Amino acid sequence: MSRLISVDVECIANGKGHNDRRVAHVAVIDGETEEVLLNVKIRQRGHVESYLEPITGLSARDFDESIASNHVVSFAEMKEALDDILGDDVLLVGQGIDSDIAWLKLVQGQHFGVKRDLANDFKSWNPKYRNYNFHSLMATAETLLGLDMSGSHDPAIDALASVQLYKKFIQPGNDKLLKTAQSTMLRARKNLSVAKRLDYKCDGVCMAKFFKKKCFCGQP
Repeated sequence: MSRLISVDVECIANGKGHNDRRVAHVAVIDGETEEVLLNVKIRQRGHVESYLEPITGLSARDFDESIASNHVVSFAEMKEALDDILGDDVLLVGQGIDSDIAWLKLVQGQHFGVKRDLANDFKSWNPKYRNYNFHSLMATAETLLGLDMSGSHDPAIDALASVQLYKKFIQPGNDKLLKTAQSTMLRARKNLSVAKRLDYKCDGVCMAKFFKKKCFCGQP
């Protein structure tokens, strides 16, 4: 039987382009108990262009190692702890999970057996425009779970929301609710994402990786 695990990553900007990111905060949630298995900040050794605070909730103070509650570790230390948690029996869930897998250097068959991207699960077919509408984790969790996700991202909160969405709408036995959830998401009024409220620019850093019309950095 697979172990349900969710991971979520927040990144700082180490340049002005929308691809210029470095791992800064990592959280892991146990899907069965909904307990936090890992929640650490990653020591920043290179240039920090912006902490992207309106999105990540992070500032320089969060990486001050004289404050014990910050739980700042090296990437290697985080990776060692993460590898001890994961395994080939893990069902890994998350929003845009491929990005987290890449940031954390995870390998299918070693760190997880199966992955599940909630962005694909909750996308809604729009018959008017004959395409799929994709929804942010914030919009999906607020609409379907009644959670308040309006603040800056906290990876532990995001990972917990991913687990709860999977268990309520996707896991075997509850998957019949998914089509209803997709229809609900299509009809729901969406709050603007933080990136959109910032007009896809934060501290001079491009935030328009998935909205090319607003991209000013020229990165692919």
